[in-house]
Amino acid sequence: GCKTVIGARLKQSGMHWNIPGATGIIALRSLQASNRFDTIWTHPHNQTNIA
Repeated sequence: GCKTVIGARLKQSGMHWNIPGATGIIALRSLQASNRFDTIWTHPHNQTNIA
């Protein structure tokens, strides 16, 4: 779930996030969890609306 995919990464010891940085990590982790990361990474022109 969300806690596993996002929370574990954002709450690591010593981590400090701003909104743009956290948003980027959330997008990447969501793509990875939904098995869409490789498709987006290999076809960057399809990144217009990845969330």
